[in-house]
Amino acid sequence: MVLGCRVERTGEPSAALERRLRWGAAAYRAGLAPRIVAAGGRLWNGVSEADAMRARLAALGVPDEAVVRELCSLTTLE
Repeated sequence: MVLGCRVERTGEPSAALERRLRWGAAAYRAGLAPRIVAAGGRLWNGVSEADAMRARLAALGVPDEAVVRELCSLTTLE
């Protein structure tokens, strides 16, 4: 699971979220995580954290079918 974080106005992940996504993608490529849950329903300039994460994970080589979007959580605790 990759927890959401701020998304820039451009729709790109913030630096902190980028680090989280790189770790998640590395775990996927190493075979440690057959699926990645992109957790984050908060909207940043109309883009949910989970959607921004799915797009960036695709750019990092993780196929869409390996990414599960979780759109209900708005905080780390949730």
